[in-house]
Amino acid sequence: MSRYAVFLLATLALPVQAERLREIVPIVGTDPQAEAVPVVPVPVERVVDFVRELAAAWPGGDLAAFLADDFPGRERLVDELRHWPPLDARFTILSVGTVQTLSQRALPDGRESEVLVRLQGLVEYSDAQGRLQRLPTRQEWILRIAQRVP
Repeated sequence: MSRYAVFLLATLALPVQAERLREIVPIVGTDPQAEAVPVVPVPVERVVDFVRELAAAWPGGDLAAFLADDFPGRERLVDELRHWPPLDARFTILSVGTVQTLSQRALPDGRESEVLVRLQGLVEYSDAQGRLQRLPTRQEWILRIAQRVP
């Protein structure tokens, strides 16, 4: 009978201990009364044009001109792209899928938007034996696009 009483007391004590461990911690830094600033989507045509310009700059063009100064590993990427793609390499955009404006910030004469773009492309080049190589690719780019607002 004493074993049963110890077991009963132990099982009754467990929920009480669990309740003591739980605390509700409010999220700091959010103001429920603050209004959300609406994000104005960047026109899809503008994003597609920019993506096509970027694809045309590879491999012979100056891809470094398109990369932001704070792009992680910027110099390393530019150096790698100077050596890898053969001179006859081409990057073709097959389709542009999702275009989503992620965030925006105000500029003195407009706004700067970060835009997510999902696309399918095709890299074509001749290998060392002269055979045509075709590499289909799916990519996700995050672009920073500045726009003037009248």
